[in-house]
Amino acid sequence: NALLLGWLSTAYIVTTAALLLPVGKLTDIYGRTRFFKVGIILFTTGSILSAISFNTIMLLIFRIIQGVGSSFIFSCSTAILVSVFPLSQRGRVLGINTAAVYTGLSSGPFLGGLITQNLNWRGIFYINALIGIILIVINTIYLKHEWQELEDHKYDYRGAAVYILSIILLMTSVSFFPEPVGYLLLAVSVFSFVMLYCIESKTEHPIFNINLFRSNKTFTMSNTAALINYSATFAISFLMSFYLQSVKML
Repeated sequence: NALLLGWLSTAYIVTTAALLLPVGKLTDIYGRTRFFKVGIILFTTGSILSAISFNTIMLLIFRIIQGVGSSFIFSCSTAILVSVFPLSQRGRVLGINTAAVYTGLSSGPFLGGLITQNLNWRGIFYINALIGIILIVINTIYLKHEWQELEDHKYDYRGAAVYILSIILLMTSVSFFPEPVGYLLLAVSVFSFVMLYCIESKTEHPIFNINLFRSNKTFTMSNTAALINYSATFAISFLMSFYLQSVKML
């Protein structure tokens, strides 16, 4: 059904978003290179398993594995670039990285449609797996240095758990609207976010720095603009897929 179909893409995004901050703090403590390599292995494994999945539930589980791998990759990639390149070159390097990300986001639906039309949906995951295997080999050969900034830093396990729970509850509640269970989950998620605020405000080494939103208006407004932009973009792409299949019969 539409709910389950929507979660095939949402499960990946939610898993990535829920783990991004907690994993990012872990990379600073235990090493970015290690997590980056593990992330690529997890993402590649999830792609292979997704390609050979036999039903929707299996595909959903394997997409979650992909999301875990993506959270490892995203939390390390920019940090590694900043660590490798000197301050004078960081602007150019980060610009290239951002351009590559948005080039992929823009061309992904078009290329994915071509692959699905001429091969099948499994072909997309096989290509992801092939790219992942190539990256594993490259990283094994060239990426050997390790970066750790907070070796003696204490990890906020309680804040990380509440953050992950809050994100998952929020996204799950939206999926069940307008059913009563959706509003119940939304209320629980709001309560979880309030708990997160209270915990992170009093923690010495928070997983989520609440004060950053108050002290840096540019950061706050740019994140708000990105939230609005992605909300509109993903809504259009989700509804367009049903329009093309159910109305245009493509």
